[in-house]
Formats: sequence, C-alpha cells, structure tokens
Amino acid sequence: MNQCREDYRYQESGLGNIWLVGCEVWKCDACRNAFAVLPDARLAAREIARILILQPYRLDSRSIHFCRKLLGMTALQLGIRLGVHRVEVSRWENDRANIDPFNDFKLRLTLVDHIFSSCPPRVRDEVTLQTVAMMRREYNPVADVSTESITVAWNQIAQDDMQLRVM
Repeated sequence: MNQCREDYRYQESGLGNIWLVGCEVWKCDACRNAFAVLPDARLAAREIARILILQPYRLDSRSIHFCRKLLGMTALQLGIRLGVHRVEVSRWENDRANIDPFNDFKLRLTLVDHIFSSCPPRVRDEVTLQTVAMMRREYNPVADVSTESITVAWNQIAQDDMQLRVM
C-alpha cells in the first residue's frame, strides 16, 4: 500500500459528481484499488449537503437519496415530513418523477434544520436566508445538475477543515 495526496472521486457518497481535492489516498499496488482517508466523514457529508442546498438547480434523484440518508430517514418518514406519499419519494429517488419546486424547497429547509442544528442559530439562519434567496432569484427546476462536478478541497493547514467550490 502506498500513501499519496491526490484528487479522489468520492463515489462512496452515492453522488457521481463529488471530488475530494488534495485528499490523502491509500493505493493497493496489487489490485490498484484506492481508498480515501476522510478526517471527518460527517463534516464531509455536511459540506456536500450545504452545496446541494445552495445549488440553483432542481435536486436530482441521487441528491434526494443522499439528503434522505443524511437525514437518517426512510422514504416513509421523509414523505410524512414533506406531506407526500412514500411512493412519491421513491419515484424521485429512482428518477421516475422530478421533485416539484415546493417539495424541493421543503427538503432543502429540512436538511438545513438537521445539519445546522448544532451550529449557532445565526449560522443556520444565514444558510436558510441564502436558500430562500436562491430559490426566489436563481432556482431553475429544469436544469440538470448531473453534468456539474462538486469539488471538495481539503485544507490541511486549517486542521483538516474543508474548503468547497463548485466547478
């Protein structure tokens, strides 16, 4: 096994467009498999969710599934939370139906409440206001986000905190 720092496609997230830039990676010489070392997987998930929340596109099936799993909910629980049937959640996640803008917005706000619940209220409120502003001004329910890459850059100097940017 060799250790190196490189860009790593974070397929374990369930999203096909997540890249960890400058991540510590272990590679097996025999089988050529690569394994990323995440200093804090919960922080990574939270930061990926923050990017998803603030993107001006309709959440796609993989993003909805990622959000539901991060919330720790079943399709039934998420359906109850959003006021839809669990079958509708399944349709969104299996790309059989697009999430409508109202439920997209509700899912994003549910995620904000969940992932920023331990943060100071001003941080949660700021992300909530950014989400509302984005949904009012920039939201495009027909745009496809699957072609864009989300890049997560590791900043080792700042105690393994992540810096994020969308490419």
